[in-house]
Amino acid sequence: MDDTLAAGNDLLGELRRHRKRVADERDRALLDAATDVLLTLISKLRLGAFLGTLVRDGKPRLLLRFRLRPGSPLALLGDHVVVKVYGDRPRGEGPLLQLWHRHGVPTPRLVYDEEGDCSWLALEHLSLAPVVAPSPTVRAVLTHQVSGWAEVLHRPAPALVPLLRPLGAVMVPRWDAAVAELVSCGVAVPAFWRARAVAAYRGESAARPLHGDLGLPNLGRDPAGRLIVYDASALAGPPAFDAARWCARLACAELDPRELMASWAAIEPLGSDVDALLATECVLEAGSRIIEAGQGDAAAPGGDELGVLLDAAISLLS
Repeated sequence: MDDTLAAGNDLLGELRRHRKRVADERDRALLDAATDVLLTLISKLRLGAFLGTLVRDGKPRLLLRFRLRPGSPLALLGDHVVVKVYGDRPRGEGPLLQLWHRHGVPTPRLVYDEEGDCSWLALEHLSLAPVVAPSPTVRAVLTHQVSGWAEVLHRPAPALVPLLRPLGAVMVPRWDAAVAELVSCGVAVPAFWRARAVAAYRGESAARPLHGDLGLPNLGRDPAGRLIVYDASALAGPPAFDAARWCARLACAELDPRELMASWAAIEPLGSDVDALLATECVLEAGSRIIEAGQGDAAAPGGDELGVLLDAAISLLS
């Protein structure tokens, strides 16, 4: 079979399989819109052989790798690229990553644009090794490195505000789902915590650009050993959120998230909402770890691990 035809058949098969993984009807409509845009981009960007999908999940967006054909406007990114297409409102991920890259934060080079009511970005394909943090010492070192980017990550960018999703609109439903999981497992979550969580996500300080999903899964290490950050959720909210999310995610039985937050705060001033945000993110992270374990994505968290997160939340919210 001709290689081009084979690659085309592989792509169509992958798109069909992706659609089957999306259960919600509204999300399927978004994925259909993203698929229509992708088919337009194949010609417009001179995308060649389909080289595979990078993520297989039930989210309504595409993340695919392609070789480029001669004359592609993406040639500045290399011989092959990662194309990400969202099926809904234009998002800020592309312009935000590009802005950070210009100011020295290590992100992939990219090109972005809009097509219809959708947004897409094409990123250079980098050979990245997963970032692992097997010990509290390594986690503390990583926290120092990542917080060193904070001044650029959270620099005001008024022109991007219309493309950034409000933090509360994104995070409150996730917090509610995590709490429901904790309650189903017998964890007592005081009712007043939700009001504190909603207030924390709305923030007392002026909204700034946020990565919105800082954690080890969205970092890679290039062959030279340099940390690369990618996959920004592109949210708008208090700067302390990125710090809180990172510190809650890197907490473990041997490392209290408050220790990590103190390290971050020594580099970036975090404002008065820091304690409430860290507590809120500790609760979300505890519930999320149980959800992920139930989906087969991770080992079931131990009691000590959840205890560190919940003890920190209780202390900060009391």
